[in-house]
Amino acid sequence: MPTVPRHRQLLGEKVRLYRKLSRLTQEQLAEKAELAPTYLSDVERGRENSSVDVLNRIAKALAVQQLVELNTARGVAQDAVAVLATASETETMDDAELLSGGWHLIDPPTPPGPMPAPENLVATGGDLEGEADLAWEPVTNRDAYLAEWAADPMGPWTQFYVGTKSSCTASGLNPGQMYYFRVRAVGPLGPGPWSDIAQKRAS
Repeated sequence: MPTVPRHRQLLGEKVRLYRKLSRLTQEQLAEKAELAPTYLSDVERGRENSSVDVLNRIAKALAVQQLVELNTARGVAQDAVAVLATASETETMDDAELLSGGWHLIDPPTPPGPMPAPENLVATGGDLEGEADLAWEPVTNRDAYLAEWAADPMGPWTQFYVGTKSSCTASGLNPGQMYYFRVRAVGPLGPGPWSDIAQKRAS
């Protein structure tokens, strides 16, 4: 079986993560992005070298622009790898040889642990009728945030935000009604605990 390039593997993992956070099946996301389900499956497995157009369609369907930004970073990384490859006559994984060539070796980064609960969640009135704005302290090494609202602190809860920014707006609420909000961070090991609940009447 051919080895999947690392950049395609990472991109596929991001697509799968945001699809699941958005509670979409592969078939549902493929339909929203106007792609064949088998093609989307290959993207998530890193088997497809997706074009910018395809990633734009997936990002639009998921409302996650960072997939496109990740693709841009991928191109920069590929260019850097190409420069390094053409600048060296041979490949080596030997530490002594790398050091003799002037390379500085560092230990691989330690994977982040479980995500903590976001702190200092604050809810304020939104700019438009039926809105509420949320903001909280950023969580290091998170892949995304999830935010939910409820009309009662005991639930049921409705997810309304999946994204990377530590702020968001809940819309489509009943003006003047009290709402309760909570947020949690998602990292490599999955979702962390929920934040403390914030409450605010919708504008």
